[in-house]
Amino acid sequence: MIATNTGEKILYGVLIGVGALIILSNLHGVLTVAIVVALIYFLTKNKRKTTNTNTFDY
Repeated sequence: MIATNTGEKILYGVLIGVGALIILSNLHGVLTVAIVVALIYFLTKNKRKTTNTNTFDY
């Protein structure tokens, strides 16, 4: 996320820190986050373009 000034960076850092502490306070939260991150990773991995568009294909 792109923050425009230092105040926003600090605010986002605090929100991420508090969110991480709440999630990591229980095991179910950790498992849920791990599953969601894995799903997002695999879904976005398949959408990435692996071919180079600069090469000429006969």
